Amino acid sequence: MAANMNVSAAVNATLVNVDVLIIGAGAAGLTAAYDLKRSSDNSFRILEASSVIGGRLKKMPTGFADFPIDIGGEWIHDEPTVLENITGVEVEVETIPYVDSYVEWEDGEWYSYGYYTEDYKFVNYTWFDLFNDYMAPDVLDHVDFDCQVEFIDWSTIPVEVSCSDGLRYFTANHVIVTVPMSVLQSDDIYFEPALPVETQVAIDKYDFMSGMKVFMKYGERFYREAFEFASDYPYDEDWINGSSRYFYSATFGQDTDLNILGSFSVGDTYEPFVNLTNEQIFASINTQLDSVYEGQASEYFVEGYVQDWNDQPYIRGSYTHLDETPDEWDAIEELRLPLEDRIFFAGEAIPPYTYQFGNVHGAAYSGRAAAEKIMDLLGQADADLDASISRTKSGEALEHSEKTHGSPSLSSSSRRTFVSHPVVSFCLTMFASYLV
Repeated sequence: MAANMNVSAAVNATLVNVDVLIIGAGAAGLTAAYDLKRSSDNSFRILEASSVIGGRLKKMPTGFADFPIDIGGEWIHDEPTVLENITGVEVEVETIPYVDSYVEWEDGEWYSYGYYTEDYKFVNYTWFDLFNDYMAPDVLDHVDFDCQVEFIDWSTIPVEVSCSDGLRYFTANHVIVTVPMSVLQSDDIYFEPALPVETQVAIDKYDFMSGMKVFMKYGERFYREAFEFASDYPYDEDWINGSSRYFYSATFGQDTDLNILGSFSVGDTYEPFVNLTNEQIFASINTQLDSVYEGQASEYFVEGYVQDWNDQPYIRGSYTHLDETPDEWDAIEELRLPLEDRIFFAGEAIPPYTYQFGNVHGAAYSGRAAAEKIMDLLGQADADLDASISRTKSGEALEHSEKTHGSPSLSSSSRRTFVSHPVVSFCLTMFASYLV
C-alpha cells in the first residue's frame, strides 16, 4: 500500500475494499451506481464530498413557492422518454413543452426570436425528484457522505483512494470519477501517477462557467414569458464563449397563482454579481427590469432567492463549455477513454455518444457508459441494461441529428403530455445547459 494509504497510522481509520468506487453522487455517479446495483453482482461505494446527493441537481427549500423549483438542472433537453431511458422503469411524471420563442430588448424595442432545439419542463416535479425518487433508494446505503477524495493511486491493482478526513480509505479494481471539471482543473485530487499528458490537455480545454440562478417573487405579473437584454451581451465574443443571461417565468406550466421570475447568469454575465449581497442582487435585477417595465419590478417585488453555484465548495460553477470545433471536441473523445481500465471519467462534460455536453441526461448517460464498460470487463452486464443502453444510444443519435439539422415547429405550446406520449418543443441552444 502506498505511503499515503497508511491506514494503521491514523486512529480509528477504516479501509473498505470494493469492486468499483464512484467519486461523486450527482447525475452521473447515481446512474452508474444504479446500473451496477440492478445489473451486476459487483460491490461498490459512492464517495460524496458534500452531505447530500444530487451535485448540481438541487431543489429549492420549501416556503418560497407552492410548487417545486429546480435551482440546479431544470429543463429536459430531449424528449421526455429520456426519463424512462435513464431510470429503466415506467415514469409517471407530467411534462409540458416549453415556449417556442423568446424576445430580446434592444434599443428600446422588443425583438422576437425562435428557439432551435427541443425543450420540456417538468410539471410539479424536478430533475432532483427524479433521481431522488427512482434511483437514490437503491443506492443510498452505498454512499459515504462528507468524503472529499484527495488522493487516487492508480499505479497499482487495486486502485487506492483516500478522503481528506484521513480516516476513510478505499481500494477498488475500477474507479469512476464524476466530479465537476472545476475539481479536475484545480488539482483538488492528487493522482499517482500523474494523469497522462493527453488526459490533462483534454481537461484543460474546457471552460467551467461561473453560474447563478435567481428567483424573484412579485405581487403582480408584468413581465414576458421569456426574454433577454441585448445590453447583457456588449461584445460578440460573449456568445462565442458561452456566456448567457436569460429571464423566464418560473411558473410556466405550474398550477399556481404566484408570479415568480427566474433568471440564469453564466460566464461573463455572472461577473456583475460577484461580491454582492442577496439584497443588492435583487435591487440590481429590479433596476434593470424597471427600465423596461416602467418601474413595476420594484413596485411589485416581494422576495427573492439566490443560488450562487460558484459558492458551492465542491462545484464552484455551473457547467462546462467547449467551442464547437473538432479540436475542442477532441477533449470529449479523450476523456471517454479509460486509463488502464482502472480510471473512468463521467459527467456532463463527457457525453458518451454525441457532443451535446452540459445536459442532465448526458451526465446520466455518461455514468451509464462507464458502468457498462466496467461490467463488460467483468462480463456481468445483463440483458435489461443492454436494452436500456441501446435506447440511450439511439436517443442520443436522434438528439444529435435534430440539433444539427433542425426540428419541426410546435403547433400548440399549451399541450401537456406524460412521458409515454412525447411531443416536440423548443429550447435555446445556448441554454441547453446543466443548470437550466
